[in-house]
Amino acid sequence: MGEQQFAGIGVDVGNPHLACVIPGMTPSDLADMEFVAPEFDPEFFPKGVNVEVLTELTDGAVHMRVWERGVGETRSCGTGTVAAAQAALADAGIENGSVVVNVPGGSIEVVLADGEATMTGPSNIVFRGELTNEL
Repeated sequence: MGEQQFAGIGVDVGNPHLACVIPGMTPSDLADMEFVAPEFDPEFFPKGVNVEVLTELTDGAVHMRVWERGVGETRSCGTGTVAAAQAALADAGIENGSVVVNVPGGSIEVVLADGEATMTGPSNIVFRGELTNEL
């Protein structure tokens, strides 16, 4: 991503994710990071990939930014928070647990237990619009 290279964990949450836990990265470092279209292995991700960059798990929480395939950076991503929680727990050597994932759009609690994920957090309308018949 830009001038930086990251290793990550491939996570399939119904769509492909590469969740990258960056050792030593602070929330401030993450916020200041150049966030551009990532390069990735097209053989491993032939249909593209969503990329999450996140801090290490600290006190049950991480901070995350996400680049969604075909869209760019977004303020949040439901499946991305699940992928981030899975990667954070794996990085910490934990199989199941709860992770608060802080994203630019807010905070989501993700609970992973026995192959299932439950997300809890606020939902806000961020845009309203109307489509015309011409579209």
